[in-house]
Formats: sequence, C-alpha cells, structure tokens
Amino acid sequence: MDELARRPGSSGQVETGAVPEVAMLGNMLLSLFNTLGVSQSAYAYRVHLDKSAVSRYLSGRRLAPQDFIDRLIGEVEAHCGSPITEEAQLAIRAQHLSALKAVNPGRYELEALREELSRSNRTIRRARREIDALHTLLDSKEDEIRAAKSEMAELVRDWSRERTERPLTQSSKKQLADATHSLMEEIRELREDLLAAQRNYREAEQHNVQLKQQVRDLEEELAQSTENASSREIPVSALLGELREFIKINKFEEMSRELTEAAWGRPFSDVVEIYEWCRQHTVPTTQFRFSSDIARFRPLDEVVLFGERVRDSSLPEVRQFAASLIPRLTPASLSATCKAWQYIGTRSPASSMADVLLAAAVQAHPPYGFQEVVRDVKAVSDEVPFTPVKETSSAICRIALRHENWIRTLLPVMHIGWRELSSQILGEAALMGSDFTEFLRQLDSADLTYIIQFSSDVTNRVVDYYTPTSPVVPLGSLVAEAVCDDNEPDAEIIASLCHEIRKAGWIDTLKASASRALQIEIAKTDY
Repeated sequence: MDELARRPGSSGQVETGAVPEVAMLGNMLLSLFNTLGVSQSAYAYRVHLDKSAVSRYLSGRRLAPQDFIDRLIGEVEAHCGSPITEEAQLAIRAQHLSALKAVNPGRYELEALREELSRSNRTIRRARREIDALHTLLDSKEDEIRAAKSEMAELVRDWSRERTERPLTQSSKKQLADATHSLMEEIRELREDLLAAQRNYREAEQHNVQLKQQVRDLEEELAQSTENASSREIPVSALLGELREFIKINKFEEMSRELTEAAWGRPFSDVVEIYEWCRQHTVPTTQFRFSSDIARFRPLDEVVLFGERVRDSSLPEVRQFAASLIPRLTPASLSATCKAWQYIGTRSPASSMADVLLAAAVQAHPPYGFQEVVRDVKAVSDEVPFTPVKETSSAICRIALRHENWIRTLLPVMHIGWRELSSQILGEAALMGSDFTEFLRQLDSADLTYIIQFSSDVTNRVVDYYTPTSPVVPLGSLVAEAVCDDNEPDAEIIASLCHEIRKAGWIDTLKASASRALQIEIAKTDY
C-alpha cells in the first residue's frame, strides 16, 4: 500500500509486529542493547521499568519513547567508554520518527516541528557567530585603513620637506592610492556581508518565533485530543471487571500488564480507585507492584498526593514505594517531598513518610557513597529537619557499619547540625555494641571531645519507640552505659563524660538511673 494511503497503525497491530516501521526500530534498539551483555530483566531493573515494557520496546511490539532510547544510548556509551557515532544516532532518530509517523501522525508532526525548531536554533547560533566574526574582521580592516591613512599623511609631510631632493613621483602616489582604495573596497564588501548576515539573523529569528508558536499550538491541540481520547477509554468499572476475569482464569501476567499501563496512562482518580481495589482483591505483591509503578511513572505532584494513600499500608509496602520514587529525585526534590510528607505518619509510630523516604535515599547509595548520604541529609536538613528519624538513623548506622571506623564515618552527618538525627544515630551506635569503646578510642582528641560534649547536653535525647517504660533517654546515659558495658571500660572516657555531665547539671540524674556497673565506674572518677 502506498505510504500516504496507509492508516495509522493501531496498538493491536503494533503488538503483533504488523507495523514494519516499529518492528525495524525495535531491531535497531535490540542490536544496540545486545552490546551491553545483560539480560532484559536486569536492564529493566536498572532503569526502573517493567521488564515486559522493555521486552516489547526491543521486540518492536511497542513504540519505544524517546527517553527510553536516550537512556539506552547513554548506557551503551558508558559501557563501551566511547560515544555512539553521529551517523548511528541520526539513523535511530530517523527510524523513530518514521515509526512515530506510522502509529501516531499527530505526535510525529509535533516531533518533526520540534526537530525543525532545533535546526532553527542552531541556524540562529551560527548566524550570531557569523555576525560577531564579521564585526571583528571589519574592526580589523578599519584599523588598517586608519593606519594606512596615517602613514600616507606622514609620507606626504616627509616628501613636502624633501621635495627638492626627492620629488613625489606619480607611481608612488598611485601605489598609495591603490592600497587605500583596496582596503576601502574590502571594508565596503564586509559591510555588505554584515548587513546580509544581520538580515539572515532577523529572518531566522522570525522563523524561530513562528515555529515556537506552531509547536505550542500543536501541543495544545494534541493535549485536547488526548483528553478526549482518555474520556473514550473504557470506564474504570469495566477495567476492574477485566481484572477480575484475569484472576479467575489465572492470567496474572496479563493483569500485571494492564495494571502497569493503568498506572501511567489512566487519570489520577482512576489510579486511586484501582489501587483501593487491589488492596481488597489482590495479593500484597500485586498491590506493592502497582503502588511502585505509580511512584515511577506518575507526575511527582500526584505521587506526593498518593503518599497519603500508601501511609496506611504495611511498612514493607511504604518502603518499596519510597525506594521506587528515589531514582527520580534530585536533592532539591527529595527535600521538597520530605517537606510535604513530614507530618504524614505510617502504621509504625517510629516513622513518618518523610522518614521512610530519606532512609530509602540513604540506602540507595553504594556501600561507600557516604559523601552522597551527607549531601542528601544536608539538603533535607536545610529545608525541613523533621521528626521522628528512626528509619533514617537506622539506615545511616547500617551504612556506617560497613566502614572500618564507623563512628568516625558518622561524624560528617552529626556536624550537619540536625540535633535530633545526630542524637538518634549516636544513640543507636551506642546500643549496637560492636566494640563501641574501641572505636571511640580510635578518634582524634577533637572528635572525641565533640562526641562527649554533644552527649553531655541533656536536651540531646534518643527516642526508643519499643520501650514503653522509658521511651526517651538522654544521649549521655546511653553513651556512658555503652562505654561501661564494654569488655574493657575506658576510665578516661567515662571520667570526661561525667565531668561534662556535671557541668551540664544532671550528674545526679545519671547516677540515679545508672546500672550498678556504671555507678561503680562513676564512683571511681573524680568528676
């Protein structure tokens, strides 16, 4: 069939591979993907996509979006250590436009306009550079003509004084006149070129403005048509009926695919209704996967709103939901989301949604990426130092334990100045044991003094949500008990801590609540 006579390929035709342009794009992407040497499942996990979506993009059974193609190119370039050739990238781009034209002409027209707008921007930049170069060259030539005129005037004055000895010849006059005329002609031509370049620049700018308007108009038109198409989708009640049938006939893969597409394609109100249905009618893993897809695919403002729904779920689901959102967040958006979730609690009284999210950000960093941990914690602390911080402090301590001297590793976080978090992580470190005193001994005097002084401040307290009888304990008590309970109590550290606690005014309180072993050690010190 003639290309112009073809109708846009439907989603069903694409799924069966009946649209050759999409299938050819899939082949190109699959060839590119194979250079990575990983499975499609592993790659799907890496880029936070459903593995069925990756499979369909690479097999040409679904049109791959531009961001998927850009990410794949970036992964291949990072793997190979060199950029993909410009010819290969242009070929992929051309094939993507061809496939887009075959299945979505309206979207193709918009992308083609954007491509033309990009070329127009490049043309404007080149014209601007050409104008700047002509200005520079013209200034140089005008300097030359001024120098030539000055030289000619000097020669005329010299010849005037010496005209009786060396008369000015006609050939000398002509030579000077010709040189001056040549420079003046060059200047005239340069000015004409400059005028032409400025005219081209203005025309390019006008064309650019027209293209921008065309892009905006077409975006509005497509947005309206998309809204109209959404209104023609099967009602959510009918979709839920299909999902019930999938459960009855054990077609869980098909149900998972429908839920993933609903997570990113349905209106937000439908997504919320589908999630509530999943909570009542599906196994927890299906519910978890759907909420994770929402975190990965929906606009961030909708994800923030959806967090109020997830808060009532089990803590494992809340943690998975937060972990799915983390790859999309920068330190700034992480801070903004924590601010929005700081007062949204979970089933656990020991955490809020903000606490779980920041803990997920900490855990997402590589084992020795503690600088990134400090960066994220500081970004949140600068904006909203929320409480409680149980999840975050536990995550930070777990990462710190991977280091040889994990107490020293915790110090950069403490120096940020988030007192509640600093108290909690140092308190949890003291409760962990793990040769706590030995690690304190390895600190230099300045760091050890800082920890002792910080611990002696009675306002720095540790919250233990699992001990109803004494849920809030001064940090100094925990540190003192940890040092005392060690195999070899360090009398010097205990004496320094007791001295600071006495200055802070609560040494009697410490003695009253101290264990028998700590009371003995306190009695030995001259605080």
